[in-house]
Amino acid sequence: MKSSFILALAGLASRALAEVWPEDMVQPLHFVGGDGGDPFSFVADDGVTVDKIRVFRKNSLVGLRVEFSDGRIETIGNNDRESKEYKFDAALSEHITAMSLWGNGVGTRTGRIRFETNTGGVFDFGQNTDGQSEFPIEVGSGILIGLEGRAAKEIDNMAAVFLRPMVKVFYDDVVYKDFDARAGLEVKSLDEQVAKFDGVNVTHTFKSERVFDSTRSFSKTFSSTLGFGAKYVTGVPEVAQVELSTQWSMTAASEHTETERFQRNIGWSVTVPLDSPEDSSLCTAKISEGKLDLEWTGTLNLIVDAGDGVEGRHWRGPARGRMTNIDSSRTEAVCKKLSETTKRAYIGGGSARAAAY
Repeated sequence: MKSSFILALAGLASRALAEVWPEDMVQPLHFVGGDGGDPFSFVADDGVTVDKIRVFRKNSLVGLRVEFSDGRIETIGNNDRESKEYKFDAALSEHITAMSLWGNGVGTRTGRIRFETNTGGVFDFGQNTDGQSEFPIEVGSGILIGLEGRAAKEIDNMAAVFLRPMVKVFYDDVVYKDFDARAGLEVKSLDEQVAKFDGVNVTHTFKSERVFDSTRSFSKTFSSTLGFGAKYVTGVPEVAQVELSTQWSMTAASEHTETERFQRNIGWSVTVPLDSPEDSSLCTAKISEGKLDLEWTGTLNLIVDAGDGVEGRHWRGPARGRMTNIDSSRTEAVCKKLSETTKRAYIGGGSARAAAY
């Protein structure tokens, strides 16, 4: 019992020391219900968001259970009645796009809550509110950080706590986990052709072009729902020719979206003189393609809209995630003279396209 009491005190102390979200980042509250019960405030600490919400009802709403992205849980009211739960998808930075609250029809309780999210999620729970007034709630950024209100055995009134709208959301100070500069690279053959002397002195040109698709995607692995629509201000690894070898090389820092797809037109051209049968050559074109899957750490930046698009508080917090990159380098094309044995195999066997002059 004594140890449990000490642990409880430690928990209270850590909560007391925890920083809360700055007031100028929080959307004004809209309470719906009556004046009974005792006040409660279940609001996330700085950098934390609501992970799950469970609502209990009898007729009107009678209980709440809120779980935060740092593992903290808060409950109030009657938690042994019929209930419904909603869990936000942190990986998708799921946030609320619309919310409404209703009273119980006589002005003494909160009767119903309904919200929709950017991923298509819908939560709707409470009493039948036909004929009652609906109270649409200004959701700001849509990032739910808590619930406040008054309650005893039922939810007397309630307001949802949101962060204000943002004018900018971006990651910077991105650092990738160390990786081998040649990791995930693979050389692939694109084309080959035999240039065969046929009694006429000519210069053979081996050339062509291919279109290659490249993709790059960033994802987050931290547990809060922060970060929707964020840009990534960072350098990225690309397949490049560095001195005499092909390897991953980091670009200069620039702005990137969560997912990028682009095409590269990669061509080659090489010539070989054909002045005698001994000049017959095998021309080949190869390309280096690579795939990387890297962990990253960085800083999430939230710049609050102070009104009319004016930048307000600039909040920064730690972030982490993964970056997947699929890319191709320029081609390498060469023509090498054929030995007698190789010449018979290629020119006689027809195992490669032959260009005769």
